[in-house]
Amino acid sequence: DRKKIVRSCLVAALSPGGLVRVERPSAKYADTVEGAVAKDTQARELKFYVRRETRHDDDGDNHRDRGGGNDSRTYRYYHNISEERVFIHPSSLTFSVGQYSVPWLVNHTLLRTTQPYMRDVTESTPYALLLFGGKLSIQVSEGIVVIDDYVRLKANARIVSLIGGLRDMV
Repeated sequence: DRKKIVRSCLVAALSPGGLVRVERPSAKYADTVEGAVAKDTQARELKFYVRRETRHDDDGDNHRDRGGGNDSRTYRYYHNISEERVFIHPSSLTFSVGQYSVPWLVNHTLLRTTQPYMRDVTESTPYALLLFGGKLSIQVSEGIVVIDDYVRLKANARIVSLIGGLRDMV
């Protein structure tokens, strides 16, 4: 499929610096005659985080910037990596998307106005991240592959070794 090829090329060009983690809300259900049915997620319920380049303090999981002025950016930690919450710009084509098939996106532009806004956002499949996403670290005992010390994916050791071989060829 041509869309998948284009997405993989975007991941190769924009990651690891442009990686965005999507945090989905917990599932909500509606009662129907047939039983409980999962409700669709609304775009405003999704939260997006990018990795911060600064070092983190050891004062808890979440905090607001303590700098001067009325800076209200929210920071948090994901596997001991400091993250900043960002938003999709209202003029972006993906502004009203309520569901993504994968938990990782890549973005090209991050604008800092009243809030940090992303433009040019696209989904990033796990295979695209594995092939083009940055340095791989394999934790065989836990069955986890860590990409660029940030993205964590569960994988079989055999799959990881095959991906490593493919990366050498690419």
